[in-house]
Amino acid sequence: MSPSSGRSAVVDKVSGLLATECTPDLAKETKYSSAILPETTKTENSFQYSLWLAALNKAGYASSADLPTGSDNVHSCSDSKPTANITGLGGGGPYNFQVQVTAGTFTPTKLEIFSMTKLFRPR
Repeated sequence: MSPSSGRSAVVDKVSGLLATECTPDLAKETKYSSAILPETTKTENSFQYSLWLAALNKAGYASSADLPTGSDNVHSCSDSKPTANITGLGGGGPYNFQVQVTAGTFTPTKLEIFSMTKLFRPR
């Protein structure tokens, strides 16, 4: 998106605020504002405005007023990261291994284990 057609911001998915250097990469997403102006305002006709805004959001845009101005207040640079300990990978296979995950500041919600391009499913 070019500056003349709108703005963009990297936003923290958790707080909904601007991402900082402490926001984890997986918690970041780029949001775009639109230079598209509605034909009606929220004050004049809130129903039509909400339909316009919903269509804009569905297309991946937000009105310029919808981009946050505050900074991520959930993540801190001192947050401890989760760890994963894999055991049982000795020898030449086939492998029967175990993975123990320890939460950091936040509890992980997903664990994916890959070998090259193969995704392993837990049993």
